[in-house]
Amino acid sequence: MSNILEKKWKTALTSILEELDKSEYNKMLFCYCFDKIPKSVKTGTSREEIPQIIIQHLGVDESVSAINEAMDLIPRKDSAVQDLLRPFVDKLSNKHEEENRDSMKENREETNKNQRLTMTTLAETKDQLKSSQPDKWKTSLTSILDELDDREYKKMLLNLDKIPKGLKASKSKEEMPQIIIQYYGVEQSVLEIKDVMDLIPRMDAAVQDLLRPFVDQLKKKDQTMKVEEPCGQSSKPGGNKHFVDEHRVDLIQRVTNIEPILDELLGDFIQTEAYNKIRAKSTSQEKMRELYNGTLKAGEEVKDIFYKLLEKYEGCLVRDIKKKTKHT
Repeated sequence: MSNILEKKWKTALTSILEELDKSEYNKMLFCYCFDKIPKSVKTGTSREEIPQIIIQHLGVDESVSAINEAMDLIPRKDSAVQDLLRPFVDKLSNKHEEENRDSMKENREETNKNQRLTMTTLAETKDQLKSSQPDKWKTSLTSILDELDDREYKKMLLNLDKIPKGLKASKSKEEMPQIIIQYYGVEQSVLEIKDVMDLIPRMDAAVQDLLRPFVDQLKKKDQTMKVEEPCGQSSKPGGNKHFVDEHRVDLIQRVTNIEPILDELLGDFIQTEAYNKIRAKSTSQEKMRELYNGTLKAGEEVKDIFYKLLEKYEGCLVRDIKKKTKHT
């Protein structure tokens, strides 16, 4: 934020602190949001001087977020405080939205670059699979079936559900490889045969040496395809593992401002019955556990929304967790 905005924020912050009684002021000052400020500084600084101290230690953006959380916790939701605070919270939210859009744009550009870089490799892999694999796989599959005794062969057929029973009974072992490929396709039949060989089991070299090259080739293709797919970093703020999953224990223990988060999730992500059940819990920890055991199991979309709400209502906590993670 600009110097002009910093001055405006300092003036507004001074007015906000003047609205607090002694109990509210002390509760704000010793909230975890202000852990960066040494205790001796908090106790040795007058109320008139503390706005400058808060901005000095937290910066403008973080101090706006910290005061917003502190006012929710005290709570001071009345217009005398909120009318002073809201313009700065709105500016900060708009800034975060812009940063998120820029980040998503960068991720898309990086994804497109990766897609272009891997396109040739992917095309080559697909060509290899299309041109050479069917005939080679049919030959190997014939040899694999030759290795099975009658009991093993019957057990294999029982597990190939796509093939009609009448066809299984009427076709010879020599004809069966073509039937299997016809009903499952090359790639799926490789996976089906692998699963059946694990089940029978036939893990010996006589079977596995015939099967392994085709399984390995599918793994190679799968890895190439994964490189081509969008990385999804923007929806996983914590990296490859979603922030919400990675820091489950921390979030359950430390999130306190859960009520407005539940209010925003109500309707689109939480039904009224589940909402009431969560609200009925007596502690924040119990409410968070209930949220994890239900709503947050619904998928990535709700986790992304939950993460954004954490940034909005528990910004200090999110930043603290990220900072500690960075230094471990």
